[in-house]
Amino acid sequence: MFYWVGKKKYDLADAQCEDSLTSSVFERLLLLSDENLWWVLRNACDKQAATTLPDNVGKLEKFEFWPSWEPDLKLERNSLRVEPDVFLRFEGLDILVEAKRYDFVQSQREEQWQNEL
Repeated sequence: MFYWVGKKKYDLADAQCEDSLTSSVFERLLLLSDENLWWVLRNACDKQAATTLPDNVGKLEKFEFWPSWEPDLKLERNSLRVEPDVFLRFEGLDILVEAKRYDFVQSQREEQWQNEL
């Protein structure tokens, strides 16, 4: 949760938020070797999606929690800043994570994914 606290995203009354969970999980995953981190991420996908991903994506070059990106002004649908939860840049692949605490409430939104891409 160091990144969560460091980004001043915390509110102790809201300690169960998705940001604290994201920080707790990914801080620990980032302790793994690059190969093991990729193995975990790849195997976290459903089986069909995992078969379309490469076996090796190389070295983890960069990671960032809650990057704040300017909108792409060429896209009419996106006029606001976007903030994915985690950005991971490997040598051969970029990964955006948009974490939600409870999947059963259908909180993932395709429009949010498209804007972040």
